[in-house]
Amino acid sequence: MDTRTDMDIVESVRGGDVDAFAELVARYSQKVYALVCGITGNAMEAEEITQDTFIRVFDHLGQWRGTGGFQTWLYRIAYNAAVSSLRRRPHIDLMPLDEGRVGERAESEQTWEVTESNMAAMERALAMMPATERTALTLFYMEDKTIEQIAIITQRSRSNVKVILHRSRQRLKKLMEEMNYEHGR
Repeated sequence: MDTRTDMDIVESVRGGDVDAFAELVARYSQKVYALVCGITGNAMEAEEITQDTFIRVFDHLGQWRGTGGFQTWLYRIAYNAAVSSLRRRPHIDLMPLDEGRVGERAESEQTWEVTESNMAAMERALAMMPATERTALTLFYMEDKTIEQIAIITQRSRSNVKVILHRSRQRLKKLMEEMNYEHGR
């Protein structure tokens, strides 16, 4: 099993071993696809954007300075590509949320028992949310990214990311409660 770091692989590619790039693709393609699919809500479009993302990364690998981590840089490129795709859709509203104050400590969050029906309801609720909120929740909870990493990926301020996460949690909670009410739970 190859335990090379991202930086080791990048240096190999920069040194002329272009086949080593396949390791990065294998390592991150599913995660990039999940991120992009979560933003666009379209599997075919997500596949195309994922491929384009890796082509861009390969073409610009020499420009990556090694700061912030390769995965964060990769996600930023994927995020920008997905958002650019959404901007070409005239019916999508991508207005940024106003900056606000959210404390550093995590606000109290409702937790749900993880069941098959809850997961299905959560997936339906996430699909109904704006791409910005869906992306923030996905990066924070499913990809375990920090506020700082999400800020870098989405090119937003830390406080804006906190506001988006706060509002996203509230919206998700409300949607989940509505779904449970509609289904008699």
